[in-house]
Amino acid sequence: MIRVSAFRRGAIVLLGLVAAACGAGRSTGSLATGPAMRPVSFSEVDGRFFISLVVMEGGDPLRLVPGSRFSVLFHSPGEERFASVSAGCNYMSWPVTSDDAPLRFSSGHSTTLADCGQAKYQEEWLTNLLSDSPNIGFQHGKLVIRAGDRRVEFDESTTKPEDVLVGRSWQVTAVVVHGQLNRVRPEDMLTIQFEADGTFKTIAGPTSIEGRVEWGRGWLRAEWSGRGGGVDGDFPSPDVHLPEGLVTVEQEEGHVRLVSDRPYALELTAVEEPHEASARVDAEVDR
Repeated sequence: MIRVSAFRRGAIVLLGLVAAACGAGRSTGSLATGPAMRPVSFSEVDGRFFISLVVMEGGDPLRLVPGSRFSVLFHSPGEERFASVSAGCNYMSWPVTSDDAPLRFSSGHSTTLADCGQAKYQEEWLTNLLSDSPNIGFQHGKLVIRAGDRRVEFDESTTKPEDVLVGRSWQVTAVVVHGQLNRVRPEDMLTIQFEADGTFKTIAGPTSIEGRVEWGRGWLRAEWSGRGGGVDGDFPSPDVHLPEGLVTVEQEEGHVRLVSDRPYALELTAVEEPHEASARVDAEVDR
């Protein structure tokens, strides 16, 4: 018969307790770790644009179409409160609850759905997540939306579009309508100029659109004050202009993309020489 000393019996019991504790600490669905997620009110996120860092399901990263990401922009036109969300294709407008925490999504909608191709699955995934009464809050300084074992962690955009766009002329080199990218012919090129005083102008031959722009982190809101015609070209929309209303600003290598929730987007390429009005503003600042 093999005898086990009291010391060894105690060690074995201790190891068993440690193993049991480790097993109990393993996640069986919830992905949250560290501090508890703090509920968020709409007033905390109004006007803020968030871009996904992590998309998880069942403890594993969700495989996204290369180059795509989830995003959410909270905004309040008039008395209404909305979240414009995207899984890399359409922008879907989701009404949200009142200003009090915790914030909740109501039924979502997208007025015009583009064919998302390979991104269709991730758009359905995000729609299902938001329809499942998810918890929304801040954890470790990041915005988190989660329901069951599904979780999306977002970081706030720090892009200041005015620092990128003001002081140069931008040409619309492509238009995206209903998910279809259409290159603009040189003779149909549209030029957009953003001024330091918060105004903008779009120019196409003898016609132009003028207005004012409000800047936010990762977004802008354009309001026309005068409009005159558009541009005809080989793309679905015969009237190409800076979309009125809320537009997110995405910087990509070599160009900037302005995306509305219609879905409609402009791809801009900078004209190397500053336009005349901005040159005058720069000269006055230097004096």
